[in-house]
Amino acid sequence: PVSVPAVAKLTASASRGRAARPPRASRSTGSAVEFSRHLESLHAIWVEVSRLHELPQVLDRALEYCLKVTGSEFGFVGLLNASKQMMDVAAIKGFEPADPSFYERFRLIPVRPTLFGMVVLEGRICISNDVINDPRRVGQPSGHPPVRTYLGVPLRVGSDVIGMVGVANRKQGYSHDQGRLLSVFANQAAVAIDNARLYERQKDLIRRLELLHRDNRRQQQQAGIAEIGQLALMVTTPQ
Repeated sequence: PVSVPAVAKLTASASRGRAARPPRASRSTGSAVEFSRHLESLHAIWVEVSRLHELPQVLDRALEYCLKVTGSEFGFVGLLNASKQMMDVAAIKGFEPADPSFYERFRLIPVRPTLFGMVVLEGRICISNDVINDPRRVGQPSGHPPVRTYLGVPLRVGSDVIGMVGVANRKQGYSHDQGRLLSVFANQAAVAIDNARLYERQKDLIRRLELLHRDNRRQQQQAGIAEIGQLALMVTTPQ
């Protein structure tokens, strides 16, 4: 049988062994807990965004959450045009350019193998924690704040990439977990964006049908007035 002093020694040794490992386990557990907490927050914001119908509202709220969950200074939502050769910066948040014409002059981004373009061309997460020295960097327009760290994720509806979300300047840089979390939300946001676009197309169709209906009524009224005028003329004209 094992003596009491031997058991005490084994217990003390095991305790020391356990004491040496917790920091690593604690970091892993803490990361998992934080990721789970962000997922719960993501669900809540998704419910809110999914109830919105107007595209500007959807883009604004979704981008606000993206900046908050990643601790980023600023970000943008880019949507591919019909040709998928250009990306329209449909929303931007986190900085206000001094030049009021900045958005109109730089809102279209060519889709090519850059930090932005790779996201939609390859449909995958793109992270750069040293943008200045990244070979995929192509510079930035005058008046744009410097980008030091960057995370981009695709907006995907089914198998189709419809655009991307890009966030920048998290002080500590971006991790794979943050990319994964933002990608999960971006896929949900893409559905809300697609629905908002459909809602806008439906509103536009209804508006055009109403205009067509009014034009038809006006033409019918004018035709009716002309017919009445002709009848009146026939009545008053001597035979």
